[in-house]
Amino acid sequence: MGQIPLASGLTDALSAGARAGELVVEAHRAGGWTAPRLYLDAVDDADFGMPQIHVEGETLRATVPVHDGWGEGAPDLRGKSVTLVLADNGVAQESRLAIGEAPVVENASLPLWQVVLMALLGGLILNLMPCVLPVLGMKLGSILLVEEKSRRQVRRQFLASVAGILVSFMALALLMTVLRLTNQALGWGIQFQNPWFIGVMVLVMLTFSASLFGWIEFRLPSAMTTTLATHGGNGLSGHFWQGAFATLLATPCSAPFLGTAVAVALTASLPTLWGLFIALGLGMSLPWLLVALRPGLALRLPRPGRWMNMLRRLLGVMMLGSAIWLATLLLPHFGFVGQSTGKESVNWQPLSEQAIEDALAQHKRVFIDVTADWCITCKVNKFNVLHKDDVQAALQQPDVVALRGDWTLPSEVITEFLKKTRPGCCAV
Repeated sequence: MGQIPLASGLTDALSAGARAGELVVEAHRAGGWTAPRLYLDAVDDADFGMPQIHVEGETLRATVPVHDGWGEGAPDLRGKSVTLVLADNGVAQESRLAIGEAPVVENASLPLWQVVLMALLGGLILNLMPCVLPVLGMKLGSILLVEEKSRRQVRRQFLASVAGILVSFMALALLMTVLRLTNQALGWGIQFQNPWFIGVMVLVMLTFSASLFGWIEFRLPSAMTTTLATHGGNGLSGHFWQGAFATLLATPCSAPFLGTAVAVALTASLPTLWGLFIALGLGMSLPWLLVALRPGLALRLPRPGRWMNMLRRLLGVMMLGSAIWLATLLLPHFGFVGQSTGKESVNWQPLSEQAIEDALAQHKRVFIDVTADWCITCKVNKFNVLHKDDVQAALQQPDVVALRGDWTLPSEVITEFLKKTRPGCCAV
């Protein structure tokens, strides 16, 4: 640091608190902060990860992951003491603080209502993302089935799809809750790291595609068909699962506004997590809900004819293309590694905390790219931003270190990094 740490002179207020798996250090400095750094000594059996520092005006808040040396969970630091060094702008201060209980802060910079609005917008925009093309296809397919049906039937079918979307997002919230309570990895789209999940999705997509092409036809048993007709079911369960399947196909995407909402949800209290995931579901289901509220929109489609067969084939091609893309996600699980494109001239190094610390110790700038084969947004960023000539030239400067983390397969290093930077989201 260039100077011996002082006992005071940097901050006029300093405190430390602990909560599940984290140490939170708060400091206040008159005049604000420039480039603060935090260093901590180990406490008993606790090891500290890389601090995530957030500055707002004259207040600094550092969140530090805590774990024991054996990977068996986070020790309780409340009531203990920690020695830390806080440095900024050539001044360093060493302090020993008693660790209290850190308050739960929903978000350091955004009001909750803004995050809820982002969740609604992010869910809505999911309908326009490339990874949701099959979802749009299924929506159009649903509309094709409503010809000569009553407005009541249309409303019931689309409300069933809305229910499928909302229940699926609540199921995702339940999954995230279980993972958090068991100290497992959290992330939006992490199910695509599982080859069994991908395989099932490929089979389902191929089945849908074959059905749209007319190669196979699903027929319910006659007794079930009679029961549904008698009770007015009209295949509502099928529309429900259509909405649920749409949600699964949407999870590889991190649409605008979605990343911030998911990051807040995965680090906030459990009630807030559930509220934000329900808001995401409401946002994604808005187009479906619009048709449910205004069934006349669906009933205005042209009468069935040749155009319907052409549209079914188009939807079948979309489904088949999505199935092929999903199948390529299985390749890394069998040891096949994708080749970089010709435009990729940057010497990317593997992402690790040690690599970051080494680069910063040499006073170099660090550029970090976290990506995954199943992350559509990552691919868009790569081709629209990272492959630009001026960006490539900037990343090859001698004072720049480019680090890349591939989250296609499970990685504790990348998971821990994302927890401290943008929890639960790829495309960093």
